[in-house]
Parts: sequence; structure tokens; C-alpha cells
Amino acid sequence: MLKTAREAVRSPILDTVRETITRHRLFEPGARILVGVSGGPDSICLLHILYLLSGTWDIKIEVAHFDHNLRGEESKRDARFVEEMAGRFMLPFHLGTGDVKAYARQNALCIQDAARALRYGFFKHVREKTGCTYIATGHTADDQAEEVLMRLLRGSGLAGLSGIPLQRQDGIIRPLLKVSKEGVLRHLAAFGLEFIKDSSNDNPKYLRNRIRKDLIPFLAMKFNPAIVNTLNRMTSLLSEEHQLLEDMAASAFGRALMSNGGCHMVFDVLKLRLEPAPIRRRVYQSALKRLEGLNGAIRSIHLQTIDSIVMGIDPGGNCPLPGGSAVARRYDRLIFTKKSRPCKMSPLPNPRQKSVLVNGPGLWKTPSGNGLIELTITDLKDALDSLRRHGSGKTPAFFVDADTVAFPLEIRARKPGDRFVPFGSNRLVKLKDFLIARKVPRVLRDDLPLLISRSDIIAVAGVEIAHPYRINASSRRTLRIIWHRHDRCNFNPEDCFTTA
Repeated sequence: MLKTAREAVRSPILDTVRETITRHRLFEPGARILVGVSGGPDSICLLHILYLLSGTWDIKIEVAHFDHNLRGEESKRDARFVEEMAGRFMLPFHLGTGDVKAYARQNALCIQDAARALRYGFFKHVREKTGCTYIATGHTADDQAEEVLMRLLRGSGLAGLSGIPLQRQDGIIRPLLKVSKEGVLRHLAAFGLEFIKDSSNDNPKYLRNRIRKDLIPFLAMKFNPAIVNTLNRMTSLLSEEHQLLEDMAASAFGRALMSNGGCHMVFDVLKLRLEPAPIRRRVYQSALKRLEGLNGAIRSIHLQTIDSIVMGIDPGGNCPLPGGSAVARRYDRLIFTKKSRPCKMSPLPNPRQKSVLVNGPGLWKTPSGNGLIELTITDLKDALDSLRRHGSGKTPAFFVDADTVAFPLEIRARKPGDRFVPFGSNRLVKLKDFLIARKVPRVLRDDLPLLISRSDIIAVAGVEIAHPYRINASSRRTLRIIWHRHDRCNFNPEDCFTTA
């Protein structure tokens, strides 16, 4: 029956959708597409349009529906309807469900943001499982107008006013975005396709519903009958300007980025300050998205707060964020930390081990498990050659007079009250004060390996040596110290402080 309908009835909007897909290269012939279907008119229309195109474009379609558990029996009815519709089209069907209210409480999100996060998380999971390349959703031109007005009322910037993108880098596409709601309904009527109505769409407690039912009709009647088309035309223009700024921000991101690990992202504050405010805010937004820290709930107030930390005079500002992430400034470093999920840690050499006894030259594990200490005894000439090779970069070498130290040495973390004489100084200072003066972030200080000889700190690995153990004119042999760092969540601590 569907194949007959495909040939017998001409779709009022098929040419518009086909032109949108082709012009913007939303997907290629032969693509495998997962269609998110709620059961409402827009998603049913999208599913049918892609079905009509599948014969000539050889695309493979699968259907996904997510039950938010927000409307009781009505939610279950929606799931059954979509499953039956997928069966009519003889397409694979995937059903997901989640506790939206609990997720919203746990992540300090509103219900709609929580629902969206869970829904798209499910879609992406199904896409990976099935091998689909794209996720198609049924957003229309009317949805675009509603979204832009909602963002305008919330005080959004250019990124928000650029509206819903036709396609995203993560493979989400919106083939109906140039089609009006009226066009969707005409298509469904032409093919006799059924759809279901979500009762929550009439609930006035949701801002989007009030915009759809009250604000847009008011604007159309009193100011501009073509308000939906006008808003869509505006988003098209603004999105081009937004993309230009995004490209500039991507370059700024690369210039300022110092470390990009699975749990942390570190930026140079001084380099960020060289960028204009719109570019800085985009850099912060990009960092938060990459860490997935805010679960889609990034607001302009978050970006403004981070920017005030960057541009302010407080070297230790902090900004906790919804979703468990946090941003902290530590002197000239801005650290984004992902705390919503625990990082996968590699096992320590010995969980009860507080220090490592070093009997001689070689490679020695640090007690914290964040790398290896390489110790080599050389003559002075070899030391100078090595200094030229290893004096900078990711694994700088530090040298002390080998004849001033006595094995066995000890590698340990700092303790309260630790003191030493930094290179170039003639007085004993608290290690804590030294690390603060050298702008070593607090989160890294406890992981710095200290090399101990006869209870004296002879070196803070990767940072500084103690002055009494320095090489001088009478030195004959040197002890070369290289800390081969690796962090248990792929974070390089050297990127957070300045070495000598």
C-alpha cells in the first residue's frame, strides 16, 4: 500500500525537503539514518518523507523512540503507536526509557533539558549499536521560530539567535527545518497518515508552549503576518556570522589550550585575555561541550561568570557548574574539570605505599602512580650535553651534584611542614609557599614527587632543585633527574605551572 501511495500521490513538501538535503549535503546516497520519532505530526512526516526518498536514494532507515515516563499511560501509548508505525514501514524499531525527573534532580536541570539529554543520549547509543551514521529529528520552521523567540526572552547571544542548525558535527540532521507546520499537516493529510498528540504540548507552564500558542499568534496578528518566515530568514543570516566567529574561536582555542585530558582541560589565561570577549566566551563553551560537563544546559550566565574569573584579579577564582563540572583559575591557568563521571584511574604501584626507596640509578615508579623518575649519574660534560637535549620540552632534565647526595634516596609526596632551599636562594622556605609562588595549582601539589637525601629535599621533580645540591665549578659527577609524567586521567600536570 505504501509503495502504491509513493507513486500515486505527490507530496506537497517533498521537493522542498529534497532540495534542503541536496543543497546542504545533509547525507549522502546509501546513508544509514536513525530517525527519532515521537509519534507527533512532525516526526511522522519526517519518517514518511525519508521513506519516500529511500527507494531512489538507497538510504537505510531505522526508528528510535524514547519514553520519558512523564505522562503515565499516555507515554506507553505513544511508544506502541510508533512501534506499529515502524512495522507498517517494515523498519527496525528501538525503544528506550528513562527516569527524567530523577535525572533532572541529580543534575540540577529543568525537566525539558533533562528529557532532551536522556533522549539524545539514547539516540546516540542506538546509532553506535546499529552502525547508523546520522540521527534525523523532525524540527520544522515553526520550531525554529519558537526556539529563537524563547532564546531571545532568555537573553541569548548570537549563537542562540542563530537558531537550530540544519546539521551538527555529531551527525544530527533536521531535514524538515525549511518546512512549516502547515506544510507538514498538508503532507500527512495527502497521504492519510495518522499521528498522536502530546498533551504536554498544551501545558501553559512550559515557556515554549506559551510562545507557540500565545506569542507567535499575537505577533502575527498585530505586527507581522509572516513572523515565522521572518525569524527563519534572520536565523539563516545570523548563522553565517556565527560560523565565522566559531572559526575564529577554534583558532583561539588552539592557541590558548595547554592540556586536553579525559578529565581536565587547561588554558593559558594570558592568551585568553588577548582575545575579544565574544571569542573568549566561545572558547569556554567549546571546552564545556567537549567535557560534556553541563549536559546541554550551558547558559550565558555560566560563560559570563567564567569570563569574570579570567579577566578578574583573583588568581584563585572558582566556578562550580550544573552537571558536576567546575572551572577554576590557578594564577595564569584556567582549569576545566569534569566531575560528572569519575575518571578511570590506573592502579597505583601500591595503595598503601607512602614513599619509594631508591637504591641507585634507574627508573623508579612514583608513589602516586603518576609516572617514573629516571636517575642517571654522568660526568659534567655529558650532563651539559644532556641539558642541551632535555632542558626544555615535555620531559626537562634537572641536575644536582652527585657527590652531595647519598643513596638510598627516597621518592615521596610532600608532607605538612616540608621546607627546602630553592635554587638561587640562600634561605630555607616552606615548600607550600614555594609552590604557591611558582603558581603550581593546589590540585597538583600533592602529586609532585620529591627526591629526598638524608631527610633533605634535593629536588621537586619537574619544578626545581635545592640550591645546596646544585652543580658548581668543583663538581665532577652529576645526578640527572627526569620525571616522565603520566596522569591517571591523561592530564599532564606540567602544563599547569612554569618550570625553571
